[in-house]
Amino acid sequence: MRPTVLTGVTHDMKVMVEETFGPVMPVMSYSDVDDAVRLANDTRFGLSAAVIAGTHEEAEAIGARLNVGAVSVMDTTLTNAILRDAEKTAFNCSGLGGSRIGKAALLRFMRKKAIVTNNAYPTDIKDLAEDVVPSRSF
Repeated sequence: MRPTVLTGVTHDMKVMVEETFGPVMPVMSYSDVDDAVRLANDTRFGLSAAVIAGTHEEAEAIGARLNVGAVSVMDTTLTNAILRDAEKTAFNCSGLGGSRIGKAALLRFMRKKAIVTNNAYPTDIKDLAEDVVPSRSF
């Protein structure tokens, strides 16, 4: 599939407010950085973003304001290409829950179980009433 650059895009178009997977780059004008951040955050999604600015510092400051799980600074593909060890969680309605990269990715597929053992006498049924707080020590 060939990359596509869309110009003349407005915030009313789905390509700007839905998750578009594929080599698509919508280009939309904005009045200032605050407007750009407002428009970028005006979506129910938040998987990842890319910020290219005049300096790295400026791009990082803008990226910190975006409601997304990962930000590529001064590049468009870092979150896909080299972000294998950075744990992240997609924001809003994006993604499948916890991180799919890094050590935390393994924990997504694990089920946690608590096994609690009483080494004393069994709890008396009267101590289980909602208005009674048992006072025992083990």
